[in-house]
Amino acid sequence: MISGRDGAINGWHRPTDGFEPLIGLPSGPERLTARKMVAANPLSLTTALRSNPFLDHRALVGLLASPPLLALLTTKFGNDLPTLELAAKSLLVTSVITFIAGPAMHLSINASARGLRHLGAPNWLIYPVALLLMALSIVVTEAALFPYLSRLCQTIAEEPTSTMVRSVGAGLIYLIVARSVSELRGKARRQKELARRRETEALRARLEALQAQMNPHFLFNTLNTIACLIEEDPHQAEATLERLGGVLEYAISSGRKGQVTLEEEVSAVRDYIEIERTRFGDRLSASIDIDARIKQLSIPPMLLQPLVENAIHHGLARKGGGQIHVSGQLNATEVLLSVADNGVGPQGSARKGHRVGLNSVADRLQLAFGAASDFAYRAGQDGGFVCELRIPRDVAA
Repeated sequence: MISGRDGAINGWHRPTDGFEPLIGLPSGPERLTARKMVAANPLSLTTALRSNPFLDHRALVGLLASPPLLALLTTKFGNDLPTLELAAKSLLVTSVITFIAGPAMHLSINASARGLRHLGAPNWLIYPVALLLMALSIVVTEAALFPYLSRLCQTIAEEPTSTMVRSVGAGLIYLIVARSVSELRGKARRQKELARRRETEALRARLEALQAQMNPHFLFNTLNTIACLIEEDPHQAEATLERLGGVLEYAISSGRKGQVTLEEEVSAVRDYIEIERTRFGDRLSASIDIDARIKQLSIPPMLLQPLVENAIHHGLARKGGGQIHVSGQLNATEVLLSVADNGVGPQGSARKGHRVGLNSVADRLQLAFGAASDFAYRAGQDGGFVCELRIPRDVAA
């Protein structure tokens, strides 16, 4: 049986059962080799390589900002305290080497790593290539600038080899730090992407489960209507069964698609109301008013039908009939869909259920349009029951 109407009469009500955590983060990132990624989607691989370089670009910014520290690491001072002049010269020499060799080293290593990955080379091969390029960048830079640097700093002129070794050591430290930062950022990015994919799959599975949950309730209630007609009016029962076949065909086919237009949903609602009219006759009247501008809006299937079913079986059945109104409006900020009846109201129904229909509509609305959408229900001003679905206009566009 579709949901009952428990709750206070005054004010809006919203289903209380919210979303629980769907899935945790994976214990380890799923990895694909470069060859498999190229075969699967070369464009995705290129994007991945650019977004996750071998050396993180932020580390280069830190390197260019650290000549004072590098000066202490790469400059050999005498036994006496360094003079201010020596310190200034060391800082200037270190800055020149850093600003020339640093970007050259960083960019050449990333370009080589990107090329090797694109060719499907194993990861271990990138590391010796990176070490070689790092050493070459520093050695070539210092060798080319040696005549000028030796005039600025006596230590370089006296011990060029020792100075170069210390520079390579500083480059090795940078290589380790930049690679570690890139690994950590890449791991976080992969975990976030995997979590997003798992959550999307879980949401899709939950939406399908909710859709499957609705079909048995709809079928059960409609078959009860037909059963009542078999002895009273067999021909009418046969015609109703044919209409039921059409509605079920819509429910099954739309469930496979996952999305239908509002116009298709309203058409199914009309068929369902006609099925119920076989039992209520002229005592059941219905009006449907949908803004033409939103007829092509994509919504989850069976979104309005359970609300109409709820209105008839909980609001109008005990009263012996009544009116039901389905409307769809496009406002400045939102799409407003509503189902209203003039039945017995929230506490007038003798049928107390578990709000399966209302909770399902709320869940599927939020799964489809996010937290910005809203589903609420209340007692009508003149009696009866009103359900409203609000979808932000920018989301519905």
